[in-house]
Amino acid sequence: MKKVIVLFIAISLMVMIPGVTAAKEIKWRMGTTWVPAIATLFGADVTFVKIVNEICAGELSIKLHQAGEIVPAFETFGAVQANTLQAGGDVPFYWAGKDSAFTALGALPMGLSQMDFLTWIYQGGGLDVYNEVYGKFGMLYFPYAAIPAESGVRGKFKITKLDDFKGKKIRMAGLIQGKMLNDLGAVQVMIATPEMYQALERGMIDGGELGGPFLDWNMGIHEITTEWNGPGWHQPCSIIGVMINKKAWDELPPNVQNKVKYAAMATMIESTTNSNMVDYVHANKWAEKGVGMNILGPEDLAKIQAMAFKAFEDEAQKNPLFAKVVYSQYKYLETAAAFKKIQAPVDNRPPMLPNMELLKKAAEAAK
Repeated sequence: MKKVIVLFIAISLMVMIPGVTAAKEIKWRMGTTWVPAIATLFGADVTFVKIVNEICAGELSIKLHQAGEIVPAFETFGAVQANTLQAGGDVPFYWAGKDSAFTALGALPMGLSQMDFLTWIYQGGGLDVYNEVYGKFGMLYFPYAAIPAESGVRGKFKITKLDDFKGKKIRMAGLIQGKMLNDLGAVQVMIATPEMYQALERGMIDGGELGGPFLDWNMGIHEITTEWNGPGWHQPCSIIGVMINKKAWDELPPNVQNKVKYAAMATMIESTTNSNMVDYVHANKWAEKGVGMNILGPEDLAKIQAMAFKAFEDEAQKNPLFAKVVYSQYKYLETAAAFKKIQAPVDNRPPMLPNMELLKKAAEAAK
């Protein structure tokens, strides 16, 4: 009996002493492909870390490091894969060289809109697809921003018809986007976001895409360009999020894992709506500046849509995992098609579908 009393007292004292029974706080380092000047994208990383640190206080804390602070932007993937960094903010299409499936997870030309991406991710099985692709590399993935359609091509020349692309050197990200530029007679130039101003200023490129009106303005592109060539067919929506090392993830208690998942979802709402609002405001600044606004017509956009589908189908036959991602996205869109056609006059463009049978057969080869 005395032993039981002594044990009870000991346990009671342990509970009363702060920190004795509490699990040790887990600390993560998170890198990112962005720097603070790329405000909307880096801001999404900041928001995610802030929410995690608030709701996981005492359980998990994350310290965010901008691109270059620990590793350069394009080494973030490898650092997270190796657990040098436990997490890393990115846009998936940066890793297309590792697997072209990443291209479709980030943005496709004439692809899913913001709301379509969100619905596919959370209701159409998209989140599982992200984790299948990142899972090949020992990581998990949680999207946390759906960036609106990019501005288009900025420069000192007008694009009012497809022939205007010919011979132009254009900064544009993306594997499929590059193939389409080549088909249009242009040359894709891949340079880091912070280097675009200097590249335009020195004539290394004729024009380029960077981001939406806010980011373009914030990076000073309004100082050296006169023409805004839209729409941003190359990226109707871009997804950014956080890749997490699987080993580090498995060390988290289940309740903390759930909090991180919900933190990403909360960040998605904050970051997406913020991106929209700042772009709306800054589009007016571009208009007030008197920049030329040139928009491709419906016939040219229909040709670009056909080119995009052809590029999807060609890549799908080379890479079953790419096919699986694209098929999943457009299978969702096929489900939404009937309603979207009726709502098109007050909502957005009616959906168009690629060769679904070809994509399905190609996707079935994915393991």
